[in-house]
Amino acid sequence: MSLPESKFEGFIQGDYQFSELITSILPGEPSQYTIAVLISVFLKSEGASRVAEVQAKKLSKMGYSVVVYTFESDISPRGYRVEIIDSWVQTHVPRLVKPYRALFPLNRWKSLKISSDLKEASLIILHQETLVSAAYLAKKYYGAKLIFWHHHIAESRFMTLEERVYNLVVSPFNWRKIKKFDFVVSISEHSKNVLRSEKGIDSLVIYDEIDSDRFNEGNLNGTTIRTKYNIAADDPVILFVGRLTPTKNIHSLISAFKIVKARIPRAKLIIVGGSYDKRYAEYLMRDCDPGVIFAGFVPDDDLPDYYAACDVYATCSLVEGFNLPLVEAQAYGKPVVAFDIGPHKEVVKNGFLVTEEHLNEFGETLINILDNLDKTPQTPKLWYMAADDQNDAV
Repeated sequence: MSLPESKFEGFIQGDYQFSELITSILPGEPSQYTIAVLISVFLKSEGASRVAEVQAKKLSKMGYSVVVYTFESDISPRGYRVEIIDSWVQTHVPRLVKPYRALFPLNRWKSLKISSDLKEASLIILHQETLVSAAYLAKKYYGAKLIFWHHHIAESRFMTLEERVYNLVVSPFNWRKIKKFDFVVSISEHSKNVLRSEKGIDSLVIYDEIDSDRFNEGNLNGTTIRTKYNIAADDPVILFVGRLTPTKNIHSLISAFKIVKARIPRAKLIIVGGSYDKRYAEYLMRDCDPGVIFAGFVPDDDLPDYYAACDVYATCSLVEGFNLPLVEAQAYGKPVVAFDIGPHKEVVKNGFLVTEEHLNEFGETLINILDNLDKTPQTPKLWYMAADDQNDAV
């Protein structure tokens, strides 16, 4: 199937725009088609879920009938519907939920049942591997077109024992089916290269889209957040958004912040994100500098206010397939600082990349940015150059 040349002139440009790919696969009037989005969990706090939510809303606005199939959801659908996949395990034995979902692709009977529910779907977009068998059977028996939305393959050095076992036992079964999908989409050139290297699969690159209605410079109003945390209007604020997990390397960000605090005592670091590792979260909060504010999970509707309140966005994350918060912060005109890992060369256009784990350089870069800020109303005085030009900036 041939695809049109991309005309996307957005913040970053991949091979195609999401809407271009869909209309190429499903020509004609959108109202005649049903599109199913399959994802393990559809939660406000989960990165892939945020991408799937934007897709579902966009497809609905385009005129398609859209349904999301998932095991768990706390997202209120807007213009589409959500179908929860129920099971006795989820209801009666919660401690087995994780292995049940991991092994779900091997559950042929349940996968057949879901594929039957999907028989009216002209196109299925699969996020993550959990429901791969259901999607594959819908193609086999009912002729649905399939897209696998590849977010990223975890690096072995960060895998838990359970994840290693899953990759050895279950994942190869899933990828044999994914290789038979009509399209595979990666969310960055980095993820595309990893996929080709690890699985021998080529893919299109379509960068994750953000909700431009909410994440843009026209929505600059950080007053409520500064008031909430008793932060003065002229106190420099650094922001991080993401789950509290070791791969996000938040302890290194806090260490870099100490360097900033030694030179700029009034600086604050706001960490937005839910705790996915209780021991790690407790370690982060133990004897932490009072200038570090743990905001916890923040509803998606409130997140723009945090971007508006900050002066610079920073992340020391070690593993990313894309990094939505980096893009959202830049959409607000905020400079960003990140480690030079994975896809960051692709997405950092207004900020700086620092060699991985060079914390002194990271802290000094933040200091340089904050020292050059115009303190009226929280807009950078300097537009920082793209990563390729960073050695000439500031």
